Amino acid sequence: MLDPQKLLIGPVRVAYGGQDMGLTTDDGVSYTPEYETQKFQGAQSPLVVHKHRSAISAMLSFTVAQMTQKNWHLLEDLAEEPAAGVLRGRYKVRPTEREIVLTGPGPDGGTRVMVATGSVSSLGEVKINNKEYQGLAVEIELLGDPETNELWVMTDSVTSGTVPNPASFATVTSGDVETSLADAATGINPALSIQANFPVAIRPDQVNERKFFLKTAAGNTRVAGTLSWGKTTGVVDYTKVKFTPTSALTAATAYDFIIVDGVLSQDGIPGAFAAIQFTTA
Repeated sequence: MLDPQKLLIGPVRVAYGGQDMGLTTDDGVSYTPEYETQKFQGAQSPLVVHKHRSAISAMLSFTVAQMTQKNWHLLEDLAEEPAAGVLRGRYKVRPTEREIVLTGPGPDGGTRVMVATGSVSSLGEVKINNKEYQGLAVEIELLGDPETNELWVMTDSVTSGTVPNPASFATVTSGDVETSLADAATGINPALSIQANFPVAIRPDQVNERKFFLKTAAGNTRVAGTLSWGKTTGVVDYTKVKFTPTSALTAATAYDFIIVDGVLSQDGIPGAFAAIQFTTA
């Protein structure tokens, strides 16, 4: 089962009939499969019942964030393409089947692409005025292949780029002075903050107590504190995540600073589990 923390909800890019429709609104895309079934009673016994799917249909719904004449021509399935900036509402008798490609965020910071064949079932109301454009609601009925029983193909791929694994750790004073912190270090000032330095910027929604936390090595007691960005020459640095304890740590005590698996960079790339241990003075 996919971790809900690794699923991103947001705009999806739509291509229909080879034409780029642009991004959907923030709601993304909804997919609704519907099955019709029939029951067949066995010939030998009334207790034997077989259930078969007699019909399968599926709908894709989304809102197009912007509309050109070319896009309008395809979605309304008009008989003529726009010429010289003029679009004529001449309709076809039979709806056209076209390929639809949805490209959006996938699990673990990757990309998810869904490819299907379908035709526009309905279009929502379009208001043309001087107020903010709210987008055009589109509903497409998917048309499966009867020979393969295939309605769509979904492919997930991993985004390439720099992996956000910590390059180093440091202690930080209230004046943002950093001192390198090695694993198993001893004699650490209990009043300092602990910081992880990454080779790439981290996504802001990843900086929370589920992803970064400080605990005692013995007993696994979590330490109360706040998470924030570190600074470089006085400027906020999104490659540095700092934990500041609410009060000074206990003297002569071993602590673990933990970074859980899957922290995402701003490019959407997940990092691996990381940890460092130190003992206070």
